[in-house]
Amino acid sequence: MCGRFTLTTSQHDVIHFVEHHFSIQQNDFLSTHQPTYNVAPTQSLITILSDGKINKGGYLPWGFPFEGQSTKTFIVNARSETVMDKPMFRSSYRSKRCLVLADGFYEWDRKEKPSQPYYFRLPNQSIFAFAGLWSHYLDKEGKKQFAVTLLTTSSFQTIMEPIHDRLPVVLSPDQYQFWLNKETPIDELAFLLKPYNAPSWEKRPISTYVNKVMHNDPQCIETIKK
Repeated sequence: MCGRFTLTTSQHDVIHFVEHHFSIQQNDFLSTHQPTYNVAPTQSLITILSDGKINKGGYLPWGFPFEGQSTKTFIVNARSETVMDKPMFRSSYRSKRCLVLADGFYEWDRKEKPSQPYYFRLPNQSIFAFAGLWSHYLDKEGKKQFAVTLLTTSSFQTIMEPIHDRLPVVLSPDQYQFWLNKETPIDELAFLLKPYNAPSWEKRPISTYVNKVMHNDPQCIETIKK
């Protein structure tokens, strides 16, 4: 799964990435961006989507709301293998696909006691994009609200496999428009939903300092000795 991640890149570099890959020139929504080391569910994510003609960017809250019998939860991940089988995700998969910017993510090895967090990033520490879905709904006051969830895939035969059986779907730049394009046939998307074919991911043990969402500083990603 993917329940925490980072976007530690500077505002300048994020703007350059958005302009270069998505041709989005109106970047006012990035004017408040600050490097973040501990992005968590319900927080707002830098999200790229397409209206069928042009790409647009903005901040969308992380997690599709789900009203249980006694509590309200937020669905932050969707299994790519079954996304068309789930009413919550089916419509979004057909026409509301998006990308979420990040430059690293966390996972916890729960076989270790206490659970050991690890930080994953690309060797060049560059920005990448998670494959996501977005949706909108009416809240109790009748106001339109938006939300985003991230797709996951099997971690079989990847660096993640010893830690967790799922990992987030990361797309390469040459796949961005194919994914965002509403006209892309649904049956042609499946080949994207697999582990990212990067030269290698860096996997670094870090301290349990990251466990607390209130901690949002470089100490979150500092490597520790094991």
